[in-house]
Amino acid sequence: MKILSVGLIVLCGALYQTCSKKIPAGMNPFSSLILVYSASLTAAVILFFATGSVFPNEGLAAELHKTNAATFILGTVIAMYEFGFLMAYRSGFQVSQLLPITNVLSLAAAVTVGALVFHEGITLKTLLGLSLAIAGILVMKL
Repeated sequence: MKILSVGLIVLCGALYQTCSKKIPAGMNPFSSLILVYSASLTAAVILFFATGSVFPNEGLAAELHKTNAATFILGTVIAMYEFGFLMAYRSGFQVSQLLPITNVLSLAAAVTVGALVFHEGITLKTLLGLSLAIAGILVMKL
């Protein structure tokens, strides 16, 4: 399941960047997001009912009662994440530059949040990996 999950993330990540870059520059970014999230909601509803045997549930209403604030915060964060990518592409970033830069900076943020919020240890290997990722970005910019 881990390999399948990572493969799905990689495939969808590539499609995400391709589609984000192809959103018409003249389109209001928030109207685009309304349509994007309408499609996402539709897909989520279909997948919820289609995968009931794989991911058992107690029905949509019961599942919705299990939520917490993190769900709504995540929704807002995702909308701003999308908006950030749309604006970055409109300002001229190339996919081959923007994604590595944002991923490395997100990695640094994730290591920090992991340590401070979830009490995950920061090992020498973690710091070395982060340093190599930062070095890779610097090499790309030369």
